[in-house]
Amino acid sequence: MSMTHAIPMPMVPAVAAVPGLCWWRVGLVVLFGLFHSELFAVVSGADEVLVRQAGLGLLTGAALASLGWLLWRGTLLQRPYVLWPLVLLCTILTVSLFANTAFYPKPLKDWLPAHYIYLPVLQFYVLLALRTTDRDIVWGLIITGVIAALLMTVYYLGLWDALRYYARRSIFGLDVSRIVIMKYEFFFASLGLFAILLTPHLPMWLKTLAGALLALCLALQIQVVQSRQGLIAMFVGMAVLLLVDRRSLHVRPFLVRGAVVLIGLLCVPLALDQYLELLTRRDLLESRELNVAVRFHTFDHYAQHFIDTMGVGFGMSAPSGRINNVIAEGRALAVNFTDLGLYGAFMQFGVIGGLLAVFLTFQAIFWGIRTARALPPEHAWRPALLGAYFIGWLCVPVQINAFTLPSSIHFGALAVYLAWYYRGWFHRLPRPTPTAPRG
Repeated sequence: MSMTHAIPMPMVPAVAAVPGLCWWRVGLVVLFGLFHSELFAVVSGADEVLVRQAGLGLLTGAALASLGWLLWRGTLLQRPYVLWPLVLLCTILTVSLFANTAFYPKPLKDWLPAHYIYLPVLQFYVLLALRTTDRDIVWGLIITGVIAALLMTVYYLGLWDALRYYARRSIFGLDVSRIVIMKYEFFFASLGLFAILLTPHLPMWLKTLAGALLALCLALQIQVVQSRQGLIAMFVGMAVLLLVDRRSLHVRPFLVRGAVVLIGLLCVPLALDQYLELLTRRDLLESRELNVAVRFHTFDHYAQHFIDTMGVGFGMSAPSGRINNVIAEGRALAVNFTDLGLYGAFMQFGVIGGLLAVFLTFQAIFWGIRTARALPPEHAWRPALLGAYFIGWLCVPVQINAFTLPSSIHFGALAVYLAWYYRGWFHRLPRPTPTAPRG
């Protein structure tokens, strides 16, 4: 699908006329993040399934109304790129229909209702109808990630026991717990705070605040989140932001940033000492305690289903333990396909679903980096942030899957929106006029 027309909503006629920040739309992005993280259910003490179903009912109603309005305006037909969320949802439903009919037969009522967990992808159309800008989404994600960091700090200090809902087993011992709240927003915000430090024309008070919050996020990643892959993705993402920023090649920024990077590299062995010790263990690859052998076992388990379905995938069925239910069977065996990241997209939704997830991932990278390289630094950091985030999470053993996992598809909807936005923005940038040949 291609888009040769100018970006319709919101209008971005030129770099100088980039729309300003709309705080109520930023608040809406934050609200989406808090809702999808089950935080409302945790705070209220209500059943998380009922809260999720009620919230998604409202969101779906708003999305359908938005779709109707966009269809009436002609946007869906004139701008085919905005159809990708619908293509993704239809792919998920089609694979599930085939899998639950041919390979794991069961009545329609036993698997179709479970697909409501993929409806967050439709929030794309709510944002589109509201003419949401990339500024609204990027700042909304950063604020959401900062809220997650503050909540994890509260948990670490033992001030709010209800947050134990998000606790997970630590790799450093059975008697130690770690916590991850709003994982995708938290890591996006951490990288975004670093991007703010590199960006010119932002007030010093904002950069000072960003530096303090970045230090907090890095400390939380090491002590509380304890994600080895997250740390790798963060460092790779930071390197990408430095490389994309043309100011890094100027003499003074090069010396300053080079010195900071050197100091950071010297501090890494001290900050990550407990992680480096794990690398010396002889049973690193075989240890179930370190979650390494578990991932190999999980991959082997679901790879067999991929083979059995001849690359079609096992689709989605209600995780209720019914007969012929691959998801429930996996949970009973302590293997969860969500641990497989992008590999899980292939195993659950087959070659077609997996390739679609890969395509959307690279769309975010391509249009983020390409648009960033064409914009001045004061605007380039936002598309560069999108590209750097996904590049970082592709450089880890289990790559990011933001498009077919129920826990991340809401974030994937925002990523597709930003890719679409930057694609349209790039096509509206003025092109240099070729000079006539001499002689």
